[in-house]
Amino acid sequence: MLPPILLWDIDGTLIEHAPAKRDRHAYAVKKVLGVPTNPVPQGVGKTDRQIVTELIAVHTDPTDALIIDVLAHLDDITDGDLVTSPASALPGVMDALAHMSEAGARNLLLTGNTPRRAEAKVRTAGLDTYFDIPAGFYGHAHATRMELVAEAVDRLEDDVLATTIIIGDTPLDITAARSGGLKVIAVATGAVDEQELARHNPDGLLPVMDAPAFAALVDRVLLP
Repeated sequence: MLPPILLWDIDGTLIEHAPAKRDRHAYAVKKVLGVPTNPVPQGVGKTDRQIVTELIAVHTDPTDALIIDVLAHLDDITDGDLVTSPASALPGVMDALAHMSEAGARNLLLTGNTPRRAEAKVRTAGLDTYFDIPAGFYGHAHATRMELVAEAVDRLEDDVLATTIIIGDTPLDITAARSGGLKVIAVATGAVDEQELARHNPDGLLPVMDAPAFAALVDRVLLP
């Protein structure tokens, strides 16, 4: 069997944040449009493009040019915020990444964040060395997480899809993985509890991240 490809979500799966002093998406829209912008219910698992599109649409037509401009401001705002309030790795995550890397797994990011926001978050959390960041899949170009997974399925070679697993902390991660025919391991380390995740029938489920337990679960999920 080929070594696994692990497609990791970021927020709630790999990292946690210090309390934010502002809603970054709403603030970015305000900077571009020049009008007060209230946060909309973001919902766990939405992509950055999806969130800013919904926010812009409250005021005007969300054209590609406007979306790109807002996402660029969002990148700048995130960079600034992470200087004073860096992300931190969730318990057990660094050990799990190190263990899987040593075992030959390829760790990639599959996240609703833009590429720059994704890199900044994992870098400030001390996790960037475990990832092939340029080869990841990011939410700047996709309106939904299902499209994000579709890009991964399209770009990855057919012979590795059977050993590709998505790791995430929300029901939407599970639904998106299913939409692309990929295996999925859910971790109850974010905003959704273990019981709710179990209702969506992931291929594997962990209440906390633990390197030996995670490695064993990857092996079980990939059994033919």
